[in-house]
Order: sequence, then C-alpha cells, then structure tokens
Amino acid sequence: MGVLFSKPDDTFQQVQFEVQIQRDELVKTEKKYTLEITNYGNKAKELNRVGDRENALRVLKLRKIRQRQLTEVTNQRNNIEIQVCSSF
Repeated sequence: MGVLFSKPDDTFQQVQFEVQIQRDELVKTEKKYTLEITNYGNKAKELNRVGDRENALRVLKLRKIRQRQLTEVTNQRNNIEIQVCSSF
C-alpha cells in the first residue's frame, strides 16, 4: 500500500487567525470607548461644577452615544466568539 500524501488543511488555522485579529481589534475599540466614556463623564462633571450646564448636557449626550456604540462592539465580539465555538 502506498502512503497518501495530502496537503494539510490550513483553513481552520486561517479562520482562527482571522477571528483572533477581528477580536483583538474589537477589544482595542472597547478599551478606547470605555476610556472616552470615563473622560466624557469627568468633563461633564467639571462643566457642571463651573456652571456651564448646557455644554455639560451636550457632553453627556456624547457619552450616551459612545455607551451605545460600546454595547454594539461588545455584542459583535461576543457573536464572533460564539460563531467560532459553534463552527468547530
């Protein structure tokens, strides 16, 4: 009997690598958004303390938008991890 030589299947490793890159990018974005949310909160407190209520409210709106975006990014990361676990 002859020995079968076949090319190793790299699709699993390739998919794992691509998913890891996507996940890393989403984690970076999560960290960035979290820091921005904290900074927006601090800025709003500072503006409110000085009496600039109008700009404080604007900053709080920006913070709320960033919180929604953070939730979306977190959901994307979770979905990627779930897809990888279920596909292999």
